Amino acid sequence: MAKIRLNYDLICHEIKFDLAVLRDTFEEFFNTLPDLSSKFEKQTHEMLKGIDDEMEYRAEASILYQQHYQKYEEIFPDRLSYSFIISLYSSLEYNLKKICNDIKDRRKLPFSLEVFEGDLSKKVLHFFKGFNINVIIGSDFQRIKEITLIRNNIAHNDGYVDTNEKKLIRFCKAKKGISIEANKLRISNEFCYEYQEYFLDMFRRIFNKSGYKTDYTITVIK
Repeated sequence: MAKIRLNYDLICHEIKFDLAVLRDTFEEFFNTLPDLSSKFEKQTHEMLKGIDDEMEYRAEASILYQQHYQKYEEIFPDRLSYSFIISLYSSLEYNLKKICNDIKDRRKLPFSLEVFEGDLSKKVLHFFKGFNINVIIGSDFQRIKEITLIRNNIAHNDGYVDTNEKKLIRFCKAKKGISIEANKLRISNEFCYEYQEYFLDMFRRIFNKSGYKTDYTITVIK
């Protein structure tokens, strides 16, 4: 019976797939919005057809079309982008722990990421710098800090930005694709994709510099 040999380390495929599928899922949901919007418009039109009084028609139409705008131009896009950021952070945190645990086992290190204190960026910094593993660059820590900052606001404040959140306010002013409108975070698809792609590249660098096999092919052994 023929056997199959993987020409890559399975952990690399698992992490790569986990991060890649986030974007696919997000895009599928986002692409449903035009159809949902069109369906809502048709329902609105049907509801208004039964109103004969002009003043009542205008008042009801104003309310319904305002609801339509809020749902499909603000609320739904916000909820999708917020969900993406939360999911991206969760995937990032989990997979950093996963790869650090694997590196610990491969190199027989005394401990992994979890023993270090601080936020995710500090734990990653202490682990790789502490064991002199040169696979992380300065911009990696900065990106992790940024996604943590945004994730914390969404998780604890539902995207509403208080005036005392100085770091977040400065970041939104300086960064394209994210802004604050009416004290609420607005996050574009491009911003979400940029960070997802960055972390994918970061993990690829970790794999390559740490000696992992990433030739995603198989060999059939007869």
